Amino acid sequence: MSRVVRTRTTWMKCERWLAVTPDPRIQNEDMTKVFDDARAFLPGLGWDTPVSALDTRLSTMEFTKLLGSEWISTSLVQMMVDNLCTRVRADPQVASSTIIGGPGFAQTLDHAFLDKKIYSRTTTPLLCRYEQHIKGTNMEHFYFPAHVNTNHWITIYINFKKREFSYGECLRQLRLT
Repeated sequence: MSRVVRTRTTWMKCERWLAVTPDPRIQNEDMTKVFDDARAFLPGLGWDTPVSALDTRLSTMEFTKLLGSEWISTSLVQMMVDNLCTRVRADPQVASSTIIGGPGFAQTLDHAFLDKKIYSRTTTPLLCRYEQHIKGTNMEHFYFPAHVNTNHWITIYINFKKREFSYGECLRQLRLT
């Protein structure tokens, strides 16, 4: 019962957070629309409803982490990546030049570096599959999330054509081209 009380309290806190009007100095039309859409969607969502995702243990409570100061889980980041991939695939022009990697890509890079693994199909199979896909389809843009210092998510962008990479706090800074 205490879990139910904690869960409902967290959900109500998020509802209150969404009800607050953003500071007019930083508010813009896009932000207003996102808040309005979230407020309209939230009541029908259910405060502890199972979510169809990669991890069957997820519920709508996972979304409360986006509306507060809790840690964002790898599962939630993967759900956002899946949504972004769907949006990219819906635009043939973007899809023909852009690949979106999941959090597993950065984790695999990190482990390969820390474990001093030799790059091969047997020691780093995920990295090899990405390489094969990128070269085989002539991708130009690659975006993926990375967990930095085990406490912060950032977006990393690689432009293969220009041989450049950058990173940012949010995808708004890194436009899909």
